[in-house]
Amino acid sequence: MCIEGDRQAWETLIDRYSNCIYSIAVKFRLDPSECEDVAQNVGIALQRGLHTLEDRSKFYPWLKTVIRRECIAVLRRREEELAPESEIEERLDPGPTLEEAMVLIEKHQTLREAVATLGPPCSLLIQMIYFEHRTFAETAAHLNCATDGISPRRVRCFLKLKKLLLRRGITGA
Repeated sequence: MCIEGDRQAWETLIDRYSNCIYSIAVKFRLDPSECEDVAQNVGIALQRGLHTLEDRSKFYPWLKTVIRRECIAVLRRREEELAPESEIEERLDPGPTLEEAMVLIEKHQTLREAVATLGPPCSLLIQMIYFEHRTFAETAAHLNCATDGISPRRVRCFLKLKKLLLRRGITGA
């Protein structure tokens, strides 16, 4: 009935779930005016998105997700209001230009190719730690060595990589 625009159905829906909206907002440590903002914005989100919900049994989890997202948006706005202008400008930095991005991609590809030519175990060690972000323990288990042995191996592998890159005429970063 809410989807068809029944005003009484909307009021019933909001009344039924207002405690849920406010309790989640309070858990995010929002002040009363921010809780009101969340409630209003959740109401708008309900009006805009309720018709997209195909399974009514999923309404409550969907509603909680909408509420949490709105609380996070309020916290972000609060943070931006409190942040110095220099921090905001840093966050708004558009990033590298297309040309700069292409250069970075080429450097990254060259590095990956150089790492691959090192051969095992160095190529595998560097791949796991720096490209796959594995822990020393995971890497050690995969290489069948002690966790304490990873750091010295890593140093030796980096020295090999450095020599290889220098031979190819690649210096700096």
